[in-house]
Amino acid sequence: MQKFSPHSNSASNHASAEEGEAPLLRMRGISKAFAGIPALRDVDLDLYEGQVHALLGQNGAGKSTLISIMSGALQASSGVMELAGQEVSFASPSEALASGVVAVYQELSLLPDMTVAENLFLGIEPGHGPLISRTQMRTKAREILDTLGATDIDPGTVVGDLNIANQQLVEISKALTRQARVVILDEPSAVLGSQELDLLYAMVRRLTAGGIAVVYITHRLDEVQEIADVVTVMRDGRKVLDEARSEVSKTEMISAMVGREVLLDAPPKWQVGVSRAQDGPTLSVQNVVLPGMAGEALNFEVQSGEIVGIAGLTGSGRSRILRLLAGLEPPLSGKVNLGQTVLNLRTPRSAIAQGIVLVPEDRKRLGLILNQSVISNTVLSILSRISRLGFISRSSSRGRTQEMVDRLSIKIASMNQEVRYLSGGNQQKVVIARCIGTNPKLLLLDEPLRGVDIGAKSEIVDIVGQIAEQGTAVIVVSSEIEDVLALTNRILVVRDGCIVRELIGDEATETMVLQYSSVRQS
Repeated sequence: MQKFSPHSNSASNHASAEEGEAPLLRMRGISKAFAGIPALRDVDLDLYEGQVHALLGQNGAGKSTLISIMSGALQASSGVMELAGQEVSFASPSEALASGVVAVYQELSLLPDMTVAENLFLGIEPGHGPLISRTQMRTKAREILDTLGATDIDPGTVVGDLNIANQQLVEISKALTRQARVVILDEPSAVLGSQELDLLYAMVRRLTAGGIAVVYITHRLDEVQEIADVVTVMRDGRKVLDEARSEVSKTEMISAMVGREVLLDAPPKWQVGVSRAQDGPTLSVQNVVLPGMAGEALNFEVQSGEIVGIAGLTGSGRSRILRLLAGLEPPLSGKVNLGQTVLNLRTPRSAIAQGIVLVPEDRKRLGLILNQSVISNTVLSILSRISRLGFISRSSSRGRTQEMVDRLSIKIASMNQEVRYLSGGNQQKVVIARCIGTNPKLLLLDEPLRGVDIGAKSEIVDIVGQIAEQGTAVIVVSSEIEDVLALTNRILVVRDGCIVRELIGDEATETMVLQYSSVRQS
């Protein structure tokens, strides 16, 4: 395997690797099959102390299976894994944890009703015998948070009172309380804004400066170029690229992931005219004041067939606008009209009944029932339409589901497959299928491309364009400006709960969005 040229913070480790230092963790010939279907095929992987190893690939490429074996959640069908030169085979995550292999997943494991300090030291509380020293625990927690640069997080704060970005940083901080040697970060930036992202980078560099090997899984290639020393790309369960980050371009990474060349500089969808206003009811938001925001009243319109983006920094109120329209959060004042009708948005059910449906930000927690089938999830919002005398029509359920599977190109083993086993992109398509099955007049998309691989992103962008072409109004919210640009033909920039700028056409650029969302005008 190639000798790697790591990031500047890891120069000393690179020198020792060049001299033949053995990897901290070595995987050889790792294979895994589920019900006879290969998920991993003869994968080799080396992790070195003090290096950030980016692990890339489309959803379903085998990344999750590989790190599950690494962290003890799964066992390989064949192959060998060594940690510090000793062969290991973890029977459980607790065994991996005891050996210093810590996995931090997108779904946080924090207990919301306990403090930051209590979460950091859960199960390893300092003290004597059964007596826990809370003073010592808070002191040690403060030291760990300071070491990683999370100085603004109070160890005594109840975790449920933290925003999701700070909860993610607390989750990463737990690695130091477990004497980690290998830290696996699975999409760590998915819930972070630009400021929190800088802190995440600083945390990762402090981890590697202490000799920890970091596995960094992400779909964001700019993060790879910023933080990674080594890049490994997987496709169809195989390792297809393994290079120093400095030796591989963004285009080469994408080509390795999808197996073909991808045109990175293709114009956003709005430039080629997918979204056009059509005859139909116009959504009109008039003098609406959002709760908990200090901004002025909201006023904007969205026409049938139009795709409008809402962009802003974390905490700007962008998602609260969608929650308002979806019936989840009532306004302090103002009204919302759809055509000539004043809407009464008291609950999500009432919003759906009036033609508005939301694809939520957290698809696994709020958009899907993970242990139920593709059929159950697809028809969940239209049960009353396919039921008679209280009984759900099985043929109608299957017919509706098959229609959506074909229309959205959802890749499934069968309609009875539990959605937990689908890739992120296909899970998102199931959520969209459930929502558009209600025949909405307004479709709300909150982070529709989050945690979705490049191929699925392109497909979802096309799906949204087709939905708009059929006359549905669409509002898109995303923390990724490039995702907003790919989906919309008009962007409303939000700050402090109010619209500070409307960007159309050539004005709608990442630079302009950042300028108006982050700089207060005098």
